[in-house]
Amino acid sequence: MRFELTIALLIAGMLLLLTGFQPASASIRLKSGIEIQRSATVKKAVYRLSDSGDGMIIVTGHNLTIDFNGAQILGNGKGIGIHISNASNVLIKNVSVSSCKWGVAVEHSDHIRIEGCNISRNRDLPPGTIIDESGREPQDNNGGGILLRDSQNCLIRYVTAQHQWDGIDLVRSDSNVIEDSDFSYCNNWGVHFWLSSKNTFQRNRAIWCTTGEGKLWQALTGWQTYDSAAVLIEHASNDNTIRDCDLRYGGDGLFIRANEGPVTPGTTVPPLHASNGNRVINCDCSFSPNNAIEADLCDNNVFIGNNCSNSHYGFWLGLSRWNQVIGNIVMNNTTRGMEIEAGQHDLIKDNIFGNSHDPNQIQILLRRTGRDNTPSGPYTIHNNLFVNSRRPIYLSDTPATITGNRDYVGSLAQFQFIQADPNSPTIQQHNEIITKHGRTMKISIERITPAPSGIGWLVTLKGIHLSSVEIPPLIEVEAIPAQVTQWNENTVTFWLPMDLWNLPYRSRVEVRVWTADGINDSIKVPYRVPRGLPIITEIAPNPAPLGATVEVKGRNLVARNGKANVSLNGNPADILDTTAGRITLKAPAHRLSSVSFNLIVRSGKWESWPMPIAVDVPADKVPHIIAAHFSPTVLKVGDRLKVEFTVKNSADFALEPRQPGDGFTYDEDKTFYDLGYQEVPGSIYLRVDSERTGGSWPYFWGLSHPLEPGQTATITGYIKMEHAGKMIWRIGMVDAGIRWIDDNMYRTEIRVEPK
Repeated sequence: MRFELTIALLIAGMLLLLTGFQPASASIRLKSGIEIQRSATVKKAVYRLSDSGDGMIIVTGHNLTIDFNGAQILGNGKGIGIHISNASNVLIKNVSVSSCKWGVAVEHSDHIRIEGCNISRNRDLPPGTIIDESGREPQDNNGGGILLRDSQNCLIRYVTAQHQWDGIDLVRSDSNVIEDSDFSYCNNWGVHFWLSSKNTFQRNRAIWCTTGEGKLWQALTGWQTYDSAAVLIEHASNDNTIRDCDLRYGGDGLFIRANEGPVTPGTTVPPLHASNGNRVINCDCSFSPNNAIEADLCDNNVFIGNNCSNSHYGFWLGLSRWNQVIGNIVMNNTTRGMEIEAGQHDLIKDNIFGNSHDPNQIQILLRRTGRDNTPSGPYTIHNNLFVNSRRPIYLSDTPATITGNRDYVGSLAQFQFIQADPNSPTIQQHNEIITKHGRTMKISIERITPAPSGIGWLVTLKGIHLSSVEIPPLIEVEAIPAQVTQWNENTVTFWLPMDLWNLPYRSRVEVRVWTADGINDSIKVPYRVPRGLPIITEIAPNPAPLGATVEVKGRNLVARNGKANVSLNGNPADILDTTAGRITLKAPAHRLSSVSFNLIVRSGKWESWPMPIAVDVPADKVPHIIAAHFSPTVLKVGDRLKVEFTVKNSADFALEPRQPGDGFTYDEDKTFYDLGYQEVPGSIYLRVDSERTGGSWPYFWGLSHPLEPGQTATITGYIKMEHAGKMIWRIGMVDAGIRWIDDNMYRTEIRVEPK
């Protein structure tokens, strides 16, 4: 026995030497500025620390294991919680870090492992904060969860990094692996790659990475999301792999961009510091208010097996070249499934496109750009399935080869496969219209297993004729396309996520399977949630009149102390009454226009998934601009352009004054943001834009005095002209943070002559 124990200890020691990690030995307590250079176990406690310059906890050295043993580190909103620098073969595990600028920063290091940690609720900027989106700078000074800077071959896994500006940033860092982690509910980016290549981001969850991080209701084509995204890849970040991730509800699901201008002046492509050769495989990118996947000005990127549904656009691939779009599900997007402006040599193959609500919607639009003479095409469009589509493909001044595609049109009587202008030469072969309904397929549930990383559950269905070899079947859960992970003729596996999208909870969900041959009868699949999670089964009435009493029904809605915690767009709801399974609250009464809120119930450590509730404002209760004009229409550089707005308050409550007010003057090249003004939600602002500023609406004015119900007020603003030329100016009014009330009005040509 003693001999066997000795042998076991020798083997364990050899393994530790081979792996390069030392066992945690010393037991230590933390203090601000502590330096750790050897393996240690931290005494479990809550530590309130501050950073004097190099980090609250400083880790250097080689071959270390630091087990924080469940310790919690709370900062003061500044500095770095754990700063790892000039280190190698270091393992950090079992720690919670919050209220820092950066939870963990790894710099000039290699082979660092961070496992089993919660790096959440660190620095966050106000929703709508504008940062430099040019891509020239790495944006690594804004804060968030984890920063990898100038580091290689690191492993991040089993980490939660939520509710902060960024989940994880990689800057000049290559060959790292980030897996089995959760970077959801971030206000800007879930993961950001800047000059970082050959990294792997797999089996991760990064939902609601958008302005407001899930607390704000985000309409399709709604309010500005400021280039937020679940995944952002930019500035020469090449050959990265994004695989098997849940990226729903992002500002974009995934965004690859090159915003720094062209290599050759006067052209568009190639751009400076393009991000090329990235692979996005089996990710659910749906429910973006903008683009499920956007990839601009990039080459040789590959998109395989992704769910790009229920967004504004499924794919937006502006000026992209040699990209491959294969085996994706692109359904029910509000504008179209795919649009490519001046792409070249792109392959679109084995995908499903369609819109169950609008058969007349164009699914694939390929066109020239209006910006320069960059050619469009040629494209190859092969073996795609279009569901219930009268207008699957439209070409404008774009050559393409279109072969082997099928359109399941059911009982639609008219169909035109290609719409193209005379400048769009095409080769069409063997494209097929399927008008039969197909055979009914008997489907059964083979198994339900937990998906990796807490993404949800993997459901495997069994039947016959479930799919073709190339094109994945379309799985609809409660009429919403789900992410398909594997399929063959007789089985199909899909994700059933941790939430039911924006739907109320139900214990069994309806599932249907579409194939090229038709659709099966629906079946019911059990749905499960973690124990203790607040679940909402009903919100009524929904929509609700202003100030109405609303009932929220469900389970686990009230904490153990009997208190309810309900937020509407991140603000506490007006709660009237609570019981074990019901919360009664009052809908907001003072709204300028109809609005939807994200309603979230928090109970203990758990939060419900965001649920939409709408509050209706009658049309005759919405304030409007009733008159406006610019003067003079001809002036010189240095003169002031005057704009007058007359506003009527049709609401039942007074409108509050906001700055800048009546009489304020802007320099033409200075925006409200440059001057430090920000819109206050729930207020009206009068906006002005010109062709020169290109739709950014850089000037606004608020009311100078309270405006009572039924009254009108005239606000005067000025803009000092700094550029000669002739252009169109226009006027609008916003319900701040919600929507445009009046848009693109009083268009006026203004001529500015040299001084």
